[in-house]
Amino acid sequence: TEEDIRKTIEIAKKTNIMWAQFNLATPYPGTEMHEMLKDRLKNVQFEEYDSYNALDISDNLSRERLTQLMKQANREFYFRPKRIMKEISLIWKTPDLFYNKLWSLKEFIKMYAIRA
Repeated sequence: TEEDIRKTIEIAKKTNIMWAQFNLATPYPGTEMHEMLKDRLKNVQFEEYDSYNALDISDNLSRERLTQLMKQANREFYFRPKRIMKEISLIWKTPDLFYNKLWSLKEFIKMYAIRA
């Protein structure tokens, strides 16, 4: 449910971890999840199976809403001031990481910062 997703985001933000990964559950062919949902997946093309684009498998949330919530989870977790300060501190202590972090930031912004 959306409430469960919100709770998961809040728990991740309250922890002291540096990294979290928020993806969508994907019923890949050959998995138990796919078998459970096979009636709903008859018109799904193989190219649609990935962890970033929702499939129409939820009774409660649309594909669009699930994708929005995943992006929101990543934005809320990674754009916290405390976490950003930790990243800056790490770069300051290890200058060799600067270009790697800059590239990662660019990719992250492309994927998650633009509101869906």
